[in-house]
Amino acid sequence: MNNPQNNLRMSQIMEINGKHIMANVWGGQVSVILSTWSEIKKLGFKVRDRAFGNLNDGTPALYFGKWNQETGKYKWYLTTEKLEDIKD
Repeated sequence: MNNPQNNLRMSQIMEINGKHIMANVWGGQVSVILSTWSEIKKLGFKVRDRAFGNLNDGTPALYFGKWNQETGKYKWYLTTEKLEDIKD
């Protein structure tokens, strides 16, 4: 996750279509963007960049995070699409 190409500055943030929800990230509830893989891919993510988790209702999800240097926090993007159904 700490890949330098995944670092963000506020001026580099690209907005994608998705829904802001709360989800469990590293043991705490965090605001994330739930979207499709085709939208998340626009941010430069590759399939290999994913982590596994669940939405609050237990639905399996793929997590993608980018480090924001200005806020000192990760910005998280989630999709409920299956790993075998997505590709770069």
